[in-house]
Amino acid sequence: MGGKIGQGLNRRNHVEGESRPCTKCNIEQPSGNFALIKNQYDGFYRASWCKKCTAVGVHRYRSENPEMAAGIMRRTDLKRRFGITPEEYDVMLASQGGGCAICHTIPGARRLAVDHSHITGVVRGLLCDLCNTALGKFGDSPILLQAAIDYFNG
Repeated sequence: MGGKIGQGLNRRNHVEGESRPCTKCNIEQPSGNFALIKNQYDGFYRASWCKKCTAVGVHRYRSENPEMAAGIMRRTDLKRRFGITPEEYDVMLASQGGGCAICHTIPGARRLAVDHSHITGVVRGLLCDLCNTALGKFGDSPILLQAAIDYFNG
């Protein structure tokens, strides 16, 4: 059995709309109650565990392995949202001297936010919550930021 926790993958083709048993709880259910999984070899297929059993399995795994689950979720989130790995995040943080790219504050319990262009998606650096929020309030506009600096300098 391959695949991720709780997904007990089944490569048999199932006709959509027909029912079949979950291999975990053995309850006959409609095919729609099984996650659709993309596979690089076969295209799409349905998981052999129903969505409810999968959710219970994932919850149990995360509660029994919190550090591992947090690491997996962080890796997945960074890659999905910003296209970087935790290792690339760490290199970026080190290149910034361990702090925010703008105010140089060293982060406490929270990690620095990954600052990126909302237009191009390109990662610019790591920012503390205050600096990240400030840039966001200015709509990532250099013109507005310069106007604020000019106003501040009077």
